[in-house]
Amino acid sequence: MRKDELEKLLEQPTVSIPEAGATLGMAKNASYRAAQLGEFPLPIIRIGGKLRVSTAALRRLLEGGVAA
Repeated sequence: MRKDELEKLLEQPTVSIPEAGATLGMAKNASYRAAQLGEFPLPIIRIGGKLRVSTAALRRLLEGGVAA
């Protein structure tokens, strides 16, 4: 993922599981599988029928901090 793509992604309040996974070098299916098994490295937020990840938590993880 390019730096400009990452910056644009992190401007949103939440992102999809595949988008969050891509920033961590995970493929789409691997991201969903890790979320299903409870092994995704970030907290998952359920909004209606969608699974989302907080960009604040993602940003902290990328900066070397703790996700939650």
